Amino acid sequence: MNIMKPLWRLIKYGIAGVRPASPPVVIFTITTRCNMACRHCGDDVWGNPKNDLTLDEIARFSATLGTVESLALGGGEPFLRKDLVEICRLFTVNNHVTAISIPSNGFAPDSICSTVSSILAACPDLHLNIMLSLDGFQETHDLIRTPGSFEKVMETSQRLKAMEAELPGLTLTFNATINNVNWKELPSLARFVLDTFQTRLEFNIITGNPRDVALAIPERMDLEKTIEALQGRTNKSLLRRIYDKVYRDTLVQSNFTARQIVPCRAGSIACMVDANGDVRACPLLPPLGNLRTSSFEEIWNSRKALLQCQSISHGDCYCNNDCFTRISLMYYWKLPFLMLKKLR
Repeated sequence: MNIMKPLWRLIKYGIAGVRPASPPVVIFTITTRCNMACRHCGDDVWGNPKNDLTLDEIARFSATLGTVESLALGGGEPFLRKDLVEICRLFTVNNHVTAISIPSNGFAPDSICSTVSSILAACPDLHLNIMLSLDGFQETHDLIRTPGSFEKVMETSQRLKAMEAELPGLTLTFNATINNVNWKELPSLARFVLDTFQTRLEFNIITGNPRDVALAIPERMDLEKTIEALQGRTNKSLLRRIYDKVYRDTLVQSNFTARQIVPCRAGSIACMVDANGDVRACPLLPPLGNLRTSSFEEIWNSRKALLQCQSISHGDCYCNNDCFTRISLMYYWKLPFLMLKKLR
């Protein structure tokens, strides 16, 4: 674990009241279109794919966004956008993005691998992380997603892994959504991923309103043991293992405590942009504005955005969104002390 970059991040942004002129972390849903209807996902409430921002509208968004350290391009299924290569190029040129993460269900090996090659050809200095969804072994994964999807994601992952040797900027990882159906087998799945692909199985915890209301968060003890096991299935430095313990405790408490465990940085360090152009501090709060009627700069610096950010930083709301929990912890000035306490 390179300690200098995290330390510089804490020095620059570690105080909750610090709000940069432009967010260094952006989560951008580039489409609501998807070719699956996964049981744990509630993306069908996000709107009509015909309302997705066009490439020209995304270009105008990028032009007023400012420098971005980390960009996640989500969906829907991001690889269903035919202009994904150009979208990546826009943000690397206009916003100096050096790291982009793209989740995918791995539905189309040929299309995904071809697009990945084209992205890195257009953006040769980019670190591109492709995170393939993997929610269990074949029976469980296909039960949660759709029959035959496990075989597709395995084929896609095998081909992307082979491409890593030729494309230094490419990284393959996997992601599982922990729920009461798959939690028992995820530690074994993480070992399979490490042994087969020499990479890690990341995770998030089911949240929101899933299509299948029977899917839910596991019991607290089961969740804690699952996360601990997943974190132990990789080869990590001592510092990273200590950080993982702090993150695990923070994440578990966030799912079972009605308060912010660390000061939330939604609306200051990080923001979300929906496929239809709505700009949000976080997915649970009302939009701050829409990119079709205002520039990102105008929305980000509006009175509404500032008031919502102040309310969040004062702890007036709470949630179990693990993306923002992770971001908030990484930018929390007390993180080194929490790690030191855990070490002791």
